[in-house]
Amino acid sequence: MAWVYFVQVGEDGEDGPIKIGTAIDVEKRLVGLQCASPWPLRLLAVMEGGSGLETRLHRDLRSHRIRGEWFHPSPRVLAQVAHAKERTGYVTEPDLERLLKVNRKTAHDVAERLGAGEVDGELRLAIDKLSAWIERGGDGPPAD
Repeated sequence: MAWVYFVQVGEDGEDGPIKIGTAIDVEKRLVGLQCASPWPLRLLAVMEGGSGLETRLHRDLRSHRIRGEWFHPSPRVLAQVAHAKERTGYVTEPDLERLLKVNRKTAHDVAERLGAGEVDGELRLAIDKLSAWIERGGDGPPAD
């Protein structure tokens, strides 16, 4: 699954340029961007979508473009960030961390409850995958 991400230059409260890009692994992409940037970067939002959505956003926001994938933090660009936050329900690094913890706990509770009963076939396989994902720390999507 590909994600469209919104990354801003600067610390909280600063209004630096915003990069709109796409990645399958946003965390890995952010690390790469940060290594190449002399300024701190922060993840503002992500939403499900690939290069088609990214291209559409770049086209729709072209009047706010600085260069390449970087945009002024204008009200229109910030409205798109807000829309991404609305669509995903998680937006900032602390929110992502909080959501992951909640999801891990929820997944663990579900796996425990389902695993306690007699199950077989596909449900047992799903429980085993979920349990393995929890054991790995809940990073990324559960493996197929």
